Amino acid sequence: MISSHINAPLPNPQGERPGHDIMNTPRQPWFTQFWPWFLIILPSVVVVAAIATVYIAIKHSDELVIDTYYKEGLAINQQLSQNQQARQQAVVAKIYLNPSMDLRLQLTGEGLAQINHLQLRLQHPTTEALDQSVVLTRRDGEWFEGRLGQPLLGVNHLGAPSQSRWYLTLQPFHSEEYGNWRLKGEWDMSKKTLITLWAKGALEK
Repeated sequence: MISSHINAPLPNPQGERPGHDIMNTPRQPWFTQFWPWFLIILPSVVVVAAIATVYIAIKHSDELVIDTYYKEGLAINQQLSQNQQARQQAVVAKIYLNPSMDLRLQLTGEGLAQINHLQLRLQHPTTEALDQSVVLTRRDGEWFEGRLGQPLLGVNHLGAPSQSRWYLTLQPFHSEEYGNWRLKGEWDMSKKTLITLWAKGALEK
């Protein structure tokens, strides 16, 4: 009698079976809970960021300047000939830039008296759209003058700060008639408004 009394189940005052509350608790839909969305959003953000990065890299990639190494390799013989011709004629050019975007150039050398027009190409280091080509006309003796199409310093036509460093190429406008020579150099206009080009490179003054 004592053993059976001890092992008997305890009475439930409410008349319910054990576990009744757990079994009958209503389950919420998964989309109303926090953790499923947390686990979904994290990888989604990473994917969106990766796509945005690829898009920006493609759309705003730097353009190569015209005078790339590949093209230099293809035209190496011609360019060496042009440099050699400039050395033989002792061609030297001093280029001045004033705030009104006017260029003045003093040209000295042998066999240059018949040249009335020069072509000066200014190449932006990364953006081809900012490149300029200026024709300089002989005005008096050794002096040539020309005008830039857009400022090289300050703000350019794209609304961005202009690059102060430019690659220069100078040669006769009609090179087939007045000698196939050329001068090349690099000009940092934030430091100097005068540059001297000669057959072995460029000297900033």
